[in-house]
Amino acid sequence: MSEFVVNTDLFGRYANIPTNHSGRKFIYKIVSLYKSNCYCDVPILYNSEPTLHKDIVPVLNVICCGVDESKVIRVALKDCEIQKASGKTYTMNDDLYFKLTDVGKRIWEEEIERIKTLLPGHDWQIPYVEDEWVKEQLWELFKLFGKHVNNGFDLCITDLTFEKPIKEKQNEGSN
Repeated sequence: MSEFVVNTDLFGRYANIPTNHSGRKFIYKIVSLYKSNCYCDVPILYNSEPTLHKDIVPVLNVICCGVDESKVIRVALKDCEIQKASGKTYTMNDDLYFKLTDVGKRIWEEEIERIKTLLPGHDWQIPYVEDEWVKEQLWELFKLFGKHVNNGFDLCITDLTFEKPIKEKQNEGSN
């Protein structure tokens, strides 16, 4: 019988893993790291089950953040992009920067129309800060998109970051 050992280097860290039919990367929390030949192939789908593979490789046990944190999924480490540890703690009041997908824009615009009927006379708009980037507090993001986020659903947002995005400098003289 094997003994459970917490790998302190990866336990609690996050990994981006291709998910749903589009292959877009969702954020998963790492529970454990070990070696096995039985794991799910990517992209992870709502009905993915571990399958036997020829070689024993490093695998991660992960949970999909904010979707179904009760279901542990086993995936090959080679199929994951481990996020850098920031060492910073965030709160629900911290600002996030992200881009909206077409689905996200539709959901937000529907919410703006709903609010306008409750509070007429206000000029509610999506809070764009630069190009396609939107700035909003974490709690507001959860409130607006929470019920629209699940494994297999279309994404509402992309390029999520706590750091203010820096606009790429244009090369002068190039056409």
